[in-house]
Amino acid sequence: MQLNIFTHQNIVNNLNFNSLDLSLCAEILERERERERERERDASQGVN
Repeated sequence: MQLNIFTHQNIVNNLNFNSLDLSLCAEILERERERERERERDASQGVN
């Protein structure tokens, strides 16, 4: 018997996890962008 990992339940579970991961990634990216902007601001002012 071949095991089909793409069962409906698995797909639904993966979608749920992915949406959580996506919002978390978006949050992390936003923080990184903010830090990058601060670094550029500091660099343009000659602050290290």
